[in-house]
Amino acid sequence: MEILAILNFKFIMLVFLGSVAGLFVGSIPGLSVSMATALLVSITYTWEPTEALAMIMGVYVVGVFSGAVSAILINIPGAPSSVVTTLDGYPLSCKGEAHKALFYATIYSFLGSVFGLVMLLILAKPIASIALKFTPMDYFLLALFGLATVGSVTAKIIQKD
Repeated sequence: MEILAILNFKFIMLVFLGSVAGLFVGSIPGLSVSMATALLVSITYTWEPTEALAMIMGVYVVGVFSGAVSAILINIPGAPSSVVTTLDGYPLSCKGEAHKALFYATIYSFLGSVFGLVMLLILAKPIASIALKFTPMDYFLLALFGLATVGSVTAKIIQKD
């Protein structure tokens, strides 16, 4: 993807349209951002990669953020990542300070997105070069490590009951 692609009007409009769609999907409890992204991948399959990723990026990033809207206003998280927002956001909303909670959710979601984008720009190439060197045995050991980790965590939970 060329860096100048982000200056393209069509790219900007696709990100905007994806953001508007993500705002609705994330704000409505019961609709999942993961589901919307999966559906969008099947719709954008024949598009140019830059355009498809622009739309998917808009839906995902804004959809994850907008889950905080319903979490703050009606105490029902619109996205799994907004569950913790219900602990502080909804009590603020009950006190009449919903605007304050929404403001903080917006600002910190933006800062987190920018930080994540910068880290992606810095770390994507080095991590990809390491991942391309993986052999089948490395994948097996990684899967074994994941299963062992899940097993050790769940074993402690089962023993407490």
